[in-house]
Amino acid sequence: MFKNARFWRFTRPFELSGDQLAEALQPYQMKPIGPQERARSGWVPLVDDQLVVASDGLQLVCLRTDERMLPGHVVTRYANERARETDRIIGRREMREIKEQVELELLPRAFIKTTHMLAFIDPKSGTVVVDSQGAGKAEGLLSELRRALGSLPVRPAAVQASPRFTMTGWLSGDVERPDEIVPGEACEMHGLGDQAGSVKVKGLDLFGLEVLVHVNAGKQVVTLNAEFDGSLNATIGEDLSLRSIKWQDRIREKLEDVDSDDHAALLHAEFHLTARELLRCFSILLEAFGGEYRSVIGDD
Repeated sequence: MFKNARFWRFTRPFELSGDQLAEALQPYQMKPIGPQERARSGWVPLVDDQLVVASDGLQLVCLRTDERMLPGHVVTRYANERARETDRIIGRREMREIKEQVELELLPRAFIKTTHMLAFIDPKSGTVVVDSQGAGKAEGLLSELRRALGSLPVRPAAVQASPRFTMTGWLSGDVERPDEIVPGEACEMHGLGDQAGSVKVKGLDLFGLEVLVHVNAGKQVVTLNAEFDGSLNATIGEDLSLRSIKWQDRIREKLEDVDSDDHAALLHAEFHLTARELLRCFSILLEAFGGEYRSVIGDD
């Protein structure tokens, strides 16, 4: 559960209970994708018929997306074959119409790719966490929530200090690093101005000379692999995201006493434990980057 984490903050208090949220999502449950639809999204239950799994105030939801896989080059190939069968010159407008017709014919036969995306809401801290590597897909889930709720007053988390400057300073020694964050052996660095360009470092001592050369040349860290206080390993992004999360043994051991055959119990236990750890790591990140920029967060 939760291989990635992107964080948003409510600008106004979120006051819906788990039951109220489930009621709002009910009309937007996943329905079968139509034969002419490219993609369809909808909410699905994670256990029994529960659209929302609630645990200690936290609210977990899952968005399913079905997408018909019809590459453009396939449509073009079939359209070109049909155009050649006419044995005459085809203009642009007619060719476009042929492609549209071919797509309509091929879509019902296209392979359907299904993906699930998790997210949870913590009303107490005013935080939304989405399990997605890409920001665009995460925004898509928030849009679906907004459609169901009528509004969703959230903004990406903002901090006082530049994550690029701070993470670069951790490696150069110019910025004090919190004890809870231990850099690993991978990072990505981007240059600025005349020093533009990027460098991906993997399997090296990030405090070694090879990396320091790039820092001294003006490159800044945009992603950094690190371990958080022995609970998880992840890649920190300059947007405060955590990607490619690997949960450490300390977390896994806490789930060993849960009956693995009881799906509902295991889901609740895993959700509660991992969500709380993600929120704790998020707090560590906010403090590490100079504290939260409160002007974008409502205090009412």
